[in-house]
Amino acid sequence: MQKFLPDGSIDNSWGTNGMITFQYGISTIPNTMIVLPDGKILISGTTYLTAPDAEFFVARFNDDGSPDMTFNGTGVWTSAYAADEDICNAMVLQPDGKIVLPAGRVQRFSTHCCLPG
Repeated sequence: MQKFLPDGSIDNSWGTNGMITFQYGISTIPNTMIVLPDGKILISGTTYLTAPDAEFFVARFNDDGSPDMTFNGTGVWTSAYAADEDICNAMVLQPDGKIVLPAGRVQRFSTHCCLPG
């Protein structure tokens, strides 16, 4: 993530030179971001903790860009439902502060094709 000032310049006081990087597992794909009223940031998406098993995640960062360790004790929560690919492409914050992650599962399968003759 990168933070910019209203004039379009990079906010070098945030993270490291205006940028924070995060990765859970071998690959992390953020899809949705919500800035909370207190300035904290929620990020959700899909992460490959191990290949080819994808899980979905939600992470919370403090307003300075550091991981919010009060969120799940680690700053991040990841699903662990099945060996299939669990993906999340959206996030909704309810008025009571609860987080809703509409997510789905992509099941791997084999396709066999036979040619006559």
